[in-house]
Amino acid sequence: MQVQILVYHRFLPDHYKYSTKVKTRLGDFRAHLESLYSGGYSLVSLSDWLEGNLYVSEGRRPLILTIDDLFFADQISLTEGGGAEP
Repeated sequence: MQVQILVYHRFLPDHYKYSTKVKTRLGDFRAHLESLYSGGYSLVSLSDWLEGNLYVSEGRRPLILTIDDLFFADQISLTEGGGAEP
């Protein structure tokens, strides 16, 4: 089964005026998700797809979201216990 994969680079708070090619305002991201869901897409796990355990409800299409440079762009960091924090 083919899966659409979208890559986001960095997120911005909504007080920024607009999104750019590599920076997406959170409000715009919410709008993207709502539009994709309305268009028949459902989010699936990358690991499920790689393991062949892909399931979406009838009439839905699978979608995977990824974030480029998640750690290197200081968007999140790992705690000593292995958890994530902004």
